[in-house]
Amino acid sequence: MSNQNYLSYQHYSPKALENLVQLAKTLSCAIVGITHLTKQHKGKSLLARMSGARAITQVARNILMTVRNENKESDDDPDYVLVRAKSSYSTTDVCHLPYKNQ
Repeated sequence: MSNQNYLSYQHYSPKALENLVQLAKTLSCAIVGITHLTKQHKGKSLLARMSGARAITQVARNILMTVRNENKESDDDPDYVLVRAKSSYSTTDVCHLPYKNQ
């Protein structure tokens, strides 16, 4: 892919992502995006650690993230936790689902 035709998602703005929002509404579906978190995490929220454009976190209504269970004390404890990092339609109560990688 040439550099002329490549537009990194880091350049997206909330307005540019509006087409995806309209597509989801038209098709009554969810848009799923996959990204990774930055390694520097001391004192940063999960949303602040998302790589790429901040517009994605602004436009998304819900963001779920999988994180390593740092409180794991035994092999019986879950390896990972699915957490709700952002939700525009519910309370800010912590919502998480621990799980093991099989």
